[in-house]
Amino acid sequence: MSITTSSIRMDKATKEAADKQLKKIGLNFNSYVNMAVTQFLVQGQIPFSVKVPEDLPREKTEKAIEIAEKKDQGLLPEDTPAFSDGKSLVNYMKKYKE
Repeated sequence: MSITTSSIRMDKATKEAADKQLKKIGLNFNSYVNMAVTQFLVQGQIPFSVKVPEDLPREKTEKAIEIAEKKDQGLLPEDTPAFSDGKSLVNYMKKYKE
């Protein structure tokens, strides 16, 4: 069996909370991810019910997914800047005006 390394980006507080809960049941984060992926492959579906918190910033999340998909498709370069508001965009453009 060949082993590969993967990198997961997530909120630091979420990772720390997961580590704390997993430790209570004798697992670490890596073991949990491997277990979840293995079950996904065995079951052919996500091995747990997916619930969305009501306060999830849906619009922001959907925009981030759209940008990530376009980068994956090669439609946007990886270093394309993103802006959360118009003021940030204007300030960025002012830097490169000259």
